[in-house]
Amino acid sequence: MRSRRVAGSATLILLLAACGGNSPPGPDVIARIDGEELRYSDFEAFMVTDLGESASVALASEVLSALFDRYLDEELMHREAVRQGLVEKGASRREASAALLADAVAEVASKGEIERFYEQNIDRYRLPEQVELRQILVADRTTAETALAEIEEGAEFVAVSSRYSSDPSAADGGHQGVLAREDLPKAFAGVVFGLEAGEVSPVVAADYGFHIFQVVSRRPGSLVSLEEAALDIDHELARRRGDRALEKVVADAQERYNLAVYERNLPFVYTGKYRPSEGS
Repeated sequence: MRSRRVAGSATLILLLAACGGNSPPGPDVIARIDGEELRYSDFEAFMVTDLGESASVALASEVLSALFDRYLDEELMHREAVRQGLVEKGASRREASAALLADAVAEVASKGEIERFYEQNIDRYRLPEQVELRQILVADRTTAETALAEIEEGAEFVAVSSRYSSDPSAADGGHQGVLAREDLPKAFAGVVFGLEAGEVSPVVAADYGFHIFQVVSRRPGSLVSLEEAALDIDHELARRRGDRALEKVVADAQERYNLAVYERNLPFVYTGKYRPSEGS
């Protein structure tokens, strides 16, 4: 009888070892999924693929934890895509994710869905009042007053800017582009938006020099039409469908697969969503 118990115990130990069981992980094993070991070098390779050269930069634990969660999500999704027969086992994680989300992303939003999104998010499609702006920037008030006097005497703003301004845009006549009120510092916005098209401001002092502004043209606020916004809305709805499908696939995979995280083998403080294995 004793020999049978010894033999049975040996068999159980072998079975546990074969499937990963409760055997302690090696120092470079950071997780197991259904007994299959994931190593830190695998996670490092994921970060290089995901971040490129910036993966070599020191990252905060919160950032590394979020990246680790995404890595585990993609590992789970890869196994699920293989299980469903959507990809071969040798497919990349990204190929597996794309296969799982293909139907959700490919779905086309209905006209009614697009109209409802437009109406519910109408403020996204309101364009603020804008001005096309030029400026002259000089280091001292005397030079600024000289430049302004020349403009008031009839000199072209573009020519005066090219002659006096230290701003990088001087060679282009001081052109700043088309700007909304929120694109400008508050100290300048009131001055600039108080000018009519073609009008030039007085000298405006700042911590780093003296400005003269010219409003080339004004563009009133407007509303992007539903027709103009439809393609953007369709893309946004497709992105949201993909996000919802991703959440469901990952949640289902978390239920299906046994995932253990070995926190002690991670070279950062893990604060992610996966519960570390007991004793890790």
